[in-house]
Amino acid sequence: MDLLKKINIEYSQYKRLLYKKLTTYTMISIKNKVKSNKVIKDNFVVKINELVEIENPTLKDKQTIKNYAYMYKNTKVDWIGLELALINKMALQLNNEMYLLYVQSVKKFHSNYEFTLYGENLISNDLLKKYISKILKWCKKNYNRMSQIKKIEKLYNQKYYLDHKVEKGIKTRDEVNKINGAKRHQDSKTLVLKYALDLVAQSEKITIKTIKNILEQNNEKLGNTQISIYLRELKNEGLIDE
Repeated sequence: MDLLKKINIEYSQYKRLLYKKLTTYTMISIKNKVKSNKVIKDNFVVKINELVEIENPTLKDKQTIKNYAYMYKNTKVDWIGLELALINKMALQLNNEMYLLYVQSVKKFHSNYEFTLYGENLISNDLLKKYISKILKWCKKNYNRMSQIKKIEKLYNQKYYLDHKVEKGIKTRDEVNKINGAKRHQDSKTLVLKYALDLVAQSEKITIKTIKNILEQNNEKLGNTQISIYLRELKNEGLIDE
């Protein structure tokens, strides 16, 4: 592969990683704020209910209720504060961190490459602000309430599960049940075979009743139908001769 093309691909990957980390940080910040807001709002509800139950509320009580209601309504994500925190601190930090990782990566296959375009940053400040604006715009619409947060997390978990199912050998509940069922079937059949061969060694006839009695003597349980199925399978496989 052409060296410059390889470097451009590497750069694109780190730009995507920067955007992903910015998004993750923003979503975590919003989730924490929404959770803390719920606690604050619940406290306001309790205080308002206590004042509402007063039989003859004073003007001060009524004003306090209005104040609590106003604070309840305005307890929400501070989007301007979050944007400023990103622009002035976290985004700058991530921009620099991703740049250093990108440099380390490129130096492995091009030790003399010059990195001078944005100083010690991966991308320009203008592009960084566009990233932040895009992320916040999406979050305001799709990640601004606990119901939305839970929905997004559920979709993410489902996607992660599907993406890594084959790679990590993850099984669905039905698949696990089938595997466990097949294992139980084989274990039980092997047990029946063991006792059947013991009967053969003692020159005794193999019957469902005899096998069942031996199982019960060893504190093991199988129904007559199960024993019958296992004996038939063992006979078909040529492992016993009834």
